[in-house]
Amino acid sequence: MARFPFTKSLLLAVKCLTNGSPTGSRCITTGAVQNLMSKQLVYSEFGDPLHVVKFRECTVPPLASQEVLVRMLAAPVNPADINTIQGKYPVKVNLPSIAGNEGVGVVESTGSEVKGLCPGNKVIITKPVQGTWRNIGVFDQSVLKAVPNDLGIAEAATLSVNPCTAYRMLTDFKPVREKQLVVIQNGANSACGQNVIQICKAWGIKNVNIVRQRPDILELKKYLECLGATVVLTEEELRKTSIFKDGQIDRPSLALNCVGGKNSLEMLRHLTHSGCMVTYGGMSREPVMIPTSAFIFKNLSFHGFWMTAWNKQSDEVMQNKMLSELVELMCAGQLRAPVHKMVKFSQYEEAIKNALNMQGFTGVVPGDRVVLTSRLLGSWRYYGIYNERDVHIVSPNIPLPEASMLTIAPCMAYRMIKDFRHVYPGQTIVQNAANSPCGQSVIQLCKYWGINTLNIVANHCGYDSVKQHLLSIGATAVCTIEEAEELCLFNTSLTRPVLALNCLGGRFEDVMLQLLERNGTIVYYGCAYDLPMAKQFLRSDLIFRRFHLSDWDAQATCVTKDVMLNDIIRLMAIGKFIAPMYVPVELKNYVQAFRNTTHCEAFCTTSYITLTDAQYNVLEQKGWILLEFSGRIFVLDTLGLHDITTDENIPDKIFLGRTVNGKKLYAKVTKSKHKEITNMELAKCAKSFEKDKNFDAIDDDHFISIIEEYIREPPARVQVNEVVAAVTLLTQLMRIAHIKDTVMGKCVVITKTVIFVTADGKEKTRREPTAMTGEVKPVR
Repeated sequence: MARFPFTKSLLLAVKCLTNGSPTGSRCITTGAVQNLMSKQLVYSEFGDPLHVVKFRECTVPPLASQEVLVRMLAAPVNPADINTIQGKYPVKVNLPSIAGNEGVGVVESTGSEVKGLCPGNKVIITKPVQGTWRNIGVFDQSVLKAVPNDLGIAEAATLSVNPCTAYRMLTDFKPVREKQLVVIQNGANSACGQNVIQICKAWGIKNVNIVRQRPDILELKKYLECLGATVVLTEEELRKTSIFKDGQIDRPSLALNCVGGKNSLEMLRHLTHSGCMVTYGGMSREPVMIPTSAFIFKNLSFHGFWMTAWNKQSDEVMQNKMLSELVELMCAGQLRAPVHKMVKFSQYEEAIKNALNMQGFTGVVPGDRVVLTSRLLGSWRYYGIYNERDVHIVSPNIPLPEASMLTIAPCMAYRMIKDFRHVYPGQTIVQNAANSPCGQSVIQLCKYWGINTLNIVANHCGYDSVKQHLLSIGATAVCTIEEAEELCLFNTSLTRPVLALNCLGGRFEDVMLQLLERNGTIVYYGCAYDLPMAKQFLRSDLIFRRFHLSDWDAQATCVTKDVMLNDIIRLMAIGKFIAPMYVPVELKNYVQAFRNTTHCEAFCTTSYITLTDAQYNVLEQKGWILLEFSGRIFVLDTLGLHDITTDENIPDKIFLGRTVNGKKLYAKVTKSKHKEITNMELAKCAKSFEKDKNFDAIDDDHFISIIEEYIREPPARVQVNEVVAAVTLLTQLMRIAHIKDTVMGKCVVITKTVIFVTADGKEKTRREPTAMTGEVKPVR
C-alpha cells in the first residue's frame, strides 16, 4: 500500500453509487449488463507503472451463472500491486491485465446460480490478481465475501491482505493469544505492523515494536502507542535496551520480521528460548542471517509466511472464521485501517506516483477544499497563508456549513464520548447545554453509534422549537432543568446515564450528579471547565474529569487527529452529521454576527427566578440572594445554586470574584419599587440607546439615568465600584438587543411575581422589578 510517513494508505476511490450509498444502488438485471461500460486501469506489459498502466473503457460482458456484477467503491494501492505491474511479484499474470489486488464494492446483479449474495450486499475481493482498479466489473462468486454494510470503506478495502496477514502470524506459529506471550516486530509503522499492534491490544497481548530513527520519531511513537503498542523502540534503542534483562517485560516468544538484515538479527537476539521468528517481507533487501547458536542453544525456529499461499492451502471454514473475527474487531472500533487519502479514479497517476516514491503525498494542491486544524490562526478573512500541517483536506461533497465547523464542536464531542468511558450501544449519556454546537454534535454522534442521550436545556420562550430540533437530529429525550430535577425513574428505553457532559455547572451540574449511574463519569468542559470540583463529596463513587480541546491538541499526534477527522468527515459525507442551525452572514457584516451571537440561548443558565415578599424580606435582611422553590432553599452566586435546605446558617460571605484592580466582590442588592414598563417605553428606551453617540462606551451613571428616565421612579443608588451580582436580568429589557448588550456588564434586576385582576375579572400574573444590583465588572 502506498505509504505516508507513517504508512498512510492510498485508496483509489471509484465510488459510483446512486446517492453515494449502498442502499441507493440500482438493481441491474443480467440482460442489462451488456450495455454497461467499465472504466479500467490496464497494463499490457510489465514495467514502470507510470508508463505501462493505461486508462480504458470497455463493455461489461454478460454474467455467467456463477458470476457477480460488482460496482467498486474503493481499491488500495499496495506495494504488491506495484510489484505485480513491474513483473516482480511471484504471481502469474496473463497480459493484458487489470491492475489491483484488493477492493470493496457493492453487488449490482448476480448470475442465476449464485447463492449467498444479492444486489445491495457490500463485498470484498478475497483473492489476488482479480483486477480491482475499475469502477464496475464481473467477478466469480468464489472470490467475493459479503461484509456488514456499516463496515468502513477503508477497512473493507484493505481487509483481505494486511489484517489477515497479521491475524495469521499471531495465530499459526505460537499460542500468543492463549498464553499471553509477548510479540516483537520490526516495520511496526507499516500497514501490517499497525494491524499487528491493534490485534495485540484487542487480545491483551504485550508487544514490542521496532521502527527506524527519523526526525519525527516522538510523534510516530505516540501514534503507535495510541494504537496499542506496549513499547516502541528505534533500531539503535533496541541494541541498548535492558527492558528484558530488568524484567520490565518478558522476553518475546514470537518475532515478526518484514525488514531482514541486521534488524532481524537484533530481534532474534532478544527472543526467549524456543521462540519463533516469522519472516513475511524484506524491505531492506538484505538476507536474514541466522547464527548457528540460535538453533543449538536457544532452539529457535524460523518460518516464512505469504498470505497468498495460505489462502490456497486453507479451507473456506478457516477463511470465514478469520474474516468474521477481523470484521467484528473493525465494527467494534478496535481495528482501523491505516491513515489514508482517497484519490479520485481519474487521478490514478497521482496515486501510483506516490506509491512509487514512498515519500507520502506531496500535500495540498490548488482546488483542494481544506479546513484549519490548528487554533488561533485567524480564519475571519477572505485569504490567508497557512502552513500545510495546519490544514486538513476534506471532500468537496461536504456542505460548507459542516466543513466550516468541523474542527471544534464535532471534535470536542467525539473526544469526550471516546476518551473518558467506553459507552456501549444502548447505554445513556446525559448532557446540559444540549442545544449548543457541541451538544448537537454529541447527539448526532451518539445516534450513529447507537447511544441514547438525555439532553437538558434552559427553560426559555423558544424551548418547544429547540426540543423539536434536537429530537429531529437524534436526541433520545429532551427536557428542561426543572423537568430533569423531577426525574426519578428511567424506563427501559432510557437507562440511567453512565457518562455526564457538564458544560454549565451550578444547578445543571447538580441534577446530572443526581441522575448519574453508580460509578459513572462526569466531564467538565466549556463554561464549567474552570469550576472547582467541589461536589465530589456528594458522589464519591463517580469519576470527575476535565476536558479542553486545546489540551488534547497539544498531546495528540497529527495521525490521531486525521483518524478522528476522517471519521467525522465520513459521517458528514453520508448525511449522518449536519451543522447546527445557523444564519449565514457576509464577512463585511461581522457586527451583525456579533449581535446574533449574544442572543444565543444555548449557554443561558439564568432562569427568571421569582420571589415572594417573605423570601425577599429574608434576602433584604441578609444582603444575599436567597431562593426557594420545589421545597428547597438555595443561595445563588456566580458559581450557581447552592442547596442549603438542611443548613439554617446562611454563610456571611460568598466570594463572587475580583475587580480589575483585584478587589474582592460580593453580591449586594437594594430594594427599589418600579412600575411596569410598557412596550412603547421600551421602544423609546431602545431608540435612546441607538442615538447615543457614546453607545459603545456608556458609563454606569449614564446607564442608570436612562433607566430612571423611563421607569420614572429612581432606584436607591448603590456603590457601583463595590458591588457585583450576576443574577436575573429584567425580562422586558432583555427582549431588546441593544439594551441586553448594555445590561451585560452593567446592572441587573431581580423580579417578583405580582397577581392582578383584569377589567373582565380574570386573574393574571406579571413580573415586576424589585431590586437593582450594582455594576457587574468582568473578572480578569
